[in-house]
Amino acid sequence: MNDLLTLFKRKLNTQAPTSPDNRPTIARPLGKMEYSAWIFDQASPFNIGAAVDIHGNVTEDALAQVLRWCQIRYPMLRSILRQEHQKLYFACYEPAEAPVIPIEMCSSTEENRDRIATEELRRPFDGYHELMIRVKLVRFSEDYCSVFVTFQHLIGDGFSHANLLVDIVNLLGTVSSGESLPSPEPLPFPPMLEDGMASRFKGIKGLLQLVSCQSKVMGQLNQLGDMPAPLRNDADVPFAERRPIVETFTFNAAETASLIAYAKQEQVTLYALLIAITMDVIHPLLAESPKQKDTTERVITMPMPINLRPFLSIPKNDFGLFSSTVDVVRKLTDKKNIPEMAKDIRREIKSAMKKDSPRLFVMPTVAAIMDWKLFFPKGSKGVDRAARFIVSMAKYSSTSLTFLNLTRMSTKTGNFTVTNARGYVAPSILGTALFSAVLFKDLLNIHLSYNEKQFSGEDAALLKHRFKTTALAVAQGSNTMAQSKP
Repeated sequence: MNDLLTLFKRKLNTQAPTSPDNRPTIARPLGKMEYSAWIFDQASPFNIGAAVDIHGNVTEDALAQVLRWCQIRYPMLRSILRQEHQKLYFACYEPAEAPVIPIEMCSSTEENRDRIATEELRRPFDGYHELMIRVKLVRFSEDYCSVFVTFQHLIGDGFSHANLLVDIVNLLGTVSSGESLPSPEPLPFPPMLEDGMASRFKGIKGLLQLVSCQSKVMGQLNQLGDMPAPLRNDADVPFAERRPIVETFTFNAAETASLIAYAKQEQVTLYALLIAITMDVIHPLLAESPKQKDTTERVITMPMPINLRPFLSIPKNDFGLFSSTVDVVRKLTDKKNIPEMAKDIRREIKSAMKKDSPRLFVMPTVAAIMDWKLFFPKGSKGVDRAARFIVSMAKYSSTSLTFLNLTRMSTKTGNFTVTNARGYVAPSILGTALFSAVLFKDLLNIHLSYNEKQFSGEDAALLKHRFKTTALAVAQGSNTMAQSKP
C-alpha cells in the first residue's frame, strides 16, 4: 500500500514530457473538475465510452470524414495536455494542424460487444502526446457494425458522449445519402463551468441559476447551421415541455453520519441506500397514483449535470436521454423494506463490477450528487487520504458498467438504421463520483430530479415531502414510511 501511495505522489509531482514538435497553443488551465479527473487517471484509466449499432455499410473513409468534421468544430477533440510551472493546461491544435482521431477497424461478434467496451475503458490515454479520444469500428457482418467512441473523462462526460453520438450518426447518414457535409464552424474553447456549485451558488435557487447559465452557453454553442435534424423519438415530449425540476435536500453532519452508519449497519453503500429510499418513495406515485398525468411512457428525464463541460452541442435543445425507473421499481416491489431493497441494489452493482460483461444499470431518479471538496486538503495527509481512496476503487477498473441505454433515439438516418446505443463507464468512476462525500464532506446534499410534466402539483409536493421524511426516518434508524401529506 505504501508503495502505491509513493507512486501516486511521485506521479503528481512529475513534469510532463515535452516535444519540440508540439504545435498546439495553450488554451486555458484545467478547471477543478478536470484536474480532479486527471488525478484519478493517475491511479487507473479514467475513461468513459459509448457505442452505437448501425445497420448499413459504414466505411472507414466516411467515418474519418465525419470525425474530422467533429474535430474541427469542437476544440476539446483536438486538444492535449501541457504542464508548465507545476500547472496543467489544455493546449489546442489549430483545425488544420490537429492529428486525426485514430480509428481502429476489426471484426467480431455481437457477443463480444461488452468485452470490447471493457477493453477500451482499460486502455489509458497519454494526454501529453496524443489526443484524448479514439474510435473503434467493429464489424459484425458486411452491413452491420458498432462504432465505439472512448475518451478521457476530463474532456467530457456522458452527456457529451450522447451528443457526440448524435452528431456522428447524423453526419454518417448525410454522407450515406450522397450529400456534402456542411462546413463546420470552429467553436471557441469551452470556458470553465465546473468551479463547484457550493462555492458560487447556494441552494436550489443557485442550482437553477447555474443550470440556466449553462443552458445559455450551450445555446450559444448550438449554431449547427445546415446540420441534419438530431436523432429523437417522435413520441418524446418537446424539451420546452420537459423541464426537469431539481429539489435540493441538505442533511446536516449528524444526519449524514446517521445515514452512513445505517448503510454500514445494513452492509450496503450509501448510494444503494439512497436509491432504495427513492424507489420506496416514488413507486406509489409513479405506478399507482390516480393523479398522474397522461404521458406516452412512464419515464423520468435525466437531470442536467451541474458540472457540464459543453464541448459538444445540445442539438435543437432536445436531450433525448431518459431513465426508466419503472423497470427498477417493478423488480423491487416484492421487497418489504428499504434495507432489503438497498441490499438488492447493492448486489446488482457488485455483480456488475465483478463480471467482465457489464450489466445494464438503470440510473435512478435521484441524482446522488454529493458536495465534496474537489481539492484535497493541503499537505501530505490530504494526498494520502485521496490516494488510499483512489487505490481502493481502482481494483474495480478492470470491468465496465453500462450506465445509460440510449434506446429511445430515432432509428433512421440517411441510408442507415440505428438499433441500439450504449454508454460505458468503469466502476472506479462510479465509485469516485458516488462515495467521495463520505471522505471529503460532512454535509450531504441530495438533488432529487423529476419531470414536472410527470406529476401533478399535489404529487410533486408529496414526492418531496416523502423523500425528506423517509430519509430522516432512516437516518434515525426507523424503516417506517411517512404517509402524511405536507
